Amino acid sequence: MPSFEAMFYGISIQESGGSYSALGPWLSSGRAYGKYQIMDFNIPSWTSKYYGRRLTPNQFLNNPEAQEATAKGKLREYYNQYGARGMASAWYSGNPNLHMSTRSQGGAGPSIKSYVDSVINHSGGYTGQSSGSSGSSGSSGVSAGSATSNVDTKLERGDLLGRYGMTENLLRSHKDLAAVFEKSVKENYSAQRFQAEIQNTSWFKKGNENWRKTWIKRYSDPATFFADSKRFGAKAHTFADEYGIKDKSVINDLTTQLQWQNWSDEQVRRYLSGKVASIKAGQQFGGKLGKYQDDIEELAYANGVPASTGFLNKWVRAIGSGSASMEIVENEIRKKSAAIFAPFAAQIKGGENMIDLAQPYIKTMSQLLELPDGKTDLFDGLVRKGLGYKSKTGSKAVALWEFEDMVRKDNRWLKTNNSREEMMTTARKVAQDFGVIN
Repeated sequence: MPSFEAMFYGISIQESGGSYSALGPWLSSGRAYGKYQIMDFNIPSWTSKYYGRRLTPNQFLNNPEAQEATAKGKLREYYNQYGARGMASAWYSGNPNLHMSTRSQGGAGPSIKSYVDSVINHSGGYTGQSSGSSGSSGSSGVSAGSATSNVDTKLERGDLLGRYGMTENLLRSHKDLAAVFEKSVKENYSAQRFQAEIQNTSWFKKGNENWRKTWIKRYSDPATFFADSKRFGAKAHTFADEYGIKDKSVINDLTTQLQWQNWSDEQVRRYLSGKVASIKAGQQFGGKLGKYQDDIEELAYANGVPASTGFLNKWVRAIGSGSASMEIVENEIRKKSAAIFAPFAAQIKGGENMIDLAQPYIKTMSQLLELPDGKTDLFDGLVRKGLGYKSKTGSKAVALWEFEDMVRKDNRWLKTNNSREEMMTTARKVAQDFGVIN
């Protein structure tokens, strides 16, 4: 984050090019004066507060010292309260939270975001010298706001804070930071010594680098921090939707982890898969986990492997967490299928689905038992017996004609028209053989 002095310099360049004599155009609300383009209606009260004398706009325009003191006092308050981007946004629009707004401003002025970005860009040119240089004039609006007293004391303290890249809000955010700062003031620490002392605090050791940067942003640049929170919140919602999770506490926790701990996608997957509730029979996982479930159930069905809720809970959540892949699950299914249909093990492990290998048997059974298409599958006991018949010499698939005999011995065969016609044909043949009928 740019220091206050750098931002103070950036404002002067953005507003007037550094010219104390700059005058803005007449607007319906008034006119801006001087190097920092302070609006005329703010000049009397602000100069009284920050300069110690109540000046008119013309007096203010001809008093560089008053311009510096007034602008510095007001902008220091903005910086300490809102951080770098919030400071620039408040100066330009009166609202520190609009620093990302691209809405066009009145007149020929840039959007608030463009203005803030430009100030920060100008702040990069700060060399540590006084910002009191002359240049071409410019203009923009400045809104009024409240201020605090005892400016001289605050400025001195603020300068010290700027030296260490801190703000009052950040200083007050943790007792370790406040203690080190107060000690550094008394003993006149160098910036390097100050940094070393900070690194020895419990605050510094509490989190990782991203955590510390987020903390600093939270108390030094709250406008950006809260904008980031919204962005990470939207990201957390997107991730949660993928896993079918609606629990607000889970989403809020994930938002925090994304913003403060900079979680990777892999960490997010592990976290959310652990928050997904196990399904019961007949239930479906939500989000993309539901697609994993469909793929597993389809492959298991095509290979005659029962997809129990335990099996689904284990593997769907494993894929969701990134600890397994669909390829691993497929290998597991094919391994089970090869054990059930041992005569076809080589084909199954080679990538063929058992449902395709079993079609001649399924078609034969459907025709003989007069079953509609799709009513016969690999889970029928007769099909499984025919395809994985266990004999004394091991498992084998029976010949198709043998399978037909097996089907005719099934109780379902007796209820078919095929059975009745065959029995009548046999009875007629017997009667003919005995001369009962011609």
